[in-house]
Amino acid sequence: MKEIIQDLTNNISDIIVRKGLFSIRLFYKGTAELKQYTIYFGAGDASALRDFFNTGRIKDLEKMSTVSDGPNKIEIFIARDDSFAAIKLFQFVPYTYEPRSDWFKITAPLDCRVLRYLIGQHN
Repeated sequence: MKEIIQDLTNNISDIIVRKGLFSIRLFYKGTAELKQYTIYFGAGDASALRDFFNTGRIKDLEKMSTVSDGPNKIEIFIARDDSFAAIKLFQFVPYTYEPRSDWFKITAPLDCRVLRYLIGQHN
């Protein structure tokens, strides 16, 4: 998890890390707190996930079905006020997950709300 947070903050300059005594919190542009989600997908969804990262059509995520622990996962950081989201694709390569995309940023509030709805559907 530390590597994912470090990678996110290195690649998206508007994200700020605040370390507490027992926690780390991420903020977008200093005010919007980010919440982290992980969704696992099966091997059959690999092409749909790559299509999403190539086109940015959030509705493409509706086509996929989650599994408890699959060969693909997406890490999602989304602002509580739906002003920003960042998504990255990882693929399982025995014994670890390796990145398969750069961070995909979403700044449209409507797209962030759709993404939050889809997270609810997949959890």
